[in-house]
Amino acid sequence: MDHRFQRVVARTHEQRPARLRLIGQLLGQLTEEHLYLPTPPSAALYASAHQLLYQARIAAMRRDHDGVAEVAGLIRRLPELPAPREGVEFLLVPASACTWQHGEQYASDVPVLDPPKATRSWLGPEQSAELQAAVDLLADVGMLEWVNASCGVVVWTTRSPLRGTSISYTLRSLEGTIVTDWPDDPVRLAENLLHEATHTWLNEAVRVLGESLQGPDLFSPWKQRMRPALGIAHSGAAFTNVAHFLHRVLESGAGSHDARIYARRRLSYELDQLELASSAIREAYALIRDSDLAGLLTDHFDQLHGTRAAFAI
Repeated sequence: MDHRFQRVVARTHEQRPARLRLIGQLLGQLTEEHLYLPTPPSAALYASAHQLLYQARIAAMRRDHDGVAEVAGLIRRLPELPAPREGVEFLLVPASACTWQHGEQYASDVPVLDPPKATRSWLGPEQSAELQAAVDLLADVGMLEWVNASCGVVVWTTRSPLRGTSISYTLRSLEGTIVTDWPDDPVRLAENLLHEATHTWLNEAVRVLGESLQGPDLFSPWKQRMRPALGIAHSGAAFTNVAHFLHRVLESGAGSHDARIYARRRLSYELDQLELASSAIREAYALIRDSDLAGLLTDHFDQLHGTRAAFAI
């Protein structure tokens, strides 16, 4: 993995204990004792704590002191969470293991982990095998580190077919959490995990490195409208990673026949979109002051050259 990626990840991980303490102090009732977690906390513990701190923040805004105290008790139970499966840093839980709260600043409801419910295993043999296949695929093509760098909790909602519409998203207030449906093919599941993990990684990196990407709005071919430079940087990073992943899947010969047909069509579409967004992506990346982050994202994007020719797309 690129040494610049490793340096950015190291810097974000170093800031995690202080980040949790600061949020707890701002909430008043959550003391250092309440936020006692291993240092540095694992990705799963960090993301889970962020979820509960979000819940505490909502309670504090409502002047619900009992609610804040209840969250403090739940935070003490975080070390009881099961360890992530071998090879990954994230805890996988179903939507039913969360309480869903209305997020006024979001179009989607916010899933907040319920630690007592999350202590049990929720995956049957079939889904467990599908997840392992997706994780193995990410590892085989050299992209699992992008998922492990920042993804701590994956909330899965419903099943979805390989070629159907898939819904996944991240929320900036819940660092390290991904919400996704469950595609019935490891290639599509791995793609969802990688796409959303790239967003969680970039959100954390931008915050820790103090980046603001102040500049004019830029056109997004994905949204078909003007977007802030930070949004373009997010699209560029996430879809560049998706393109690299699909390219490597096709190159390796992995996946079922249907999955490879999907991967080729999806890669062709994303390469078209990335080409349309090329100047906007470069302009957004040029606003990043940190040389490691800017250089990593720019070079990763530039490495896509030749991909279309390699697969006659």
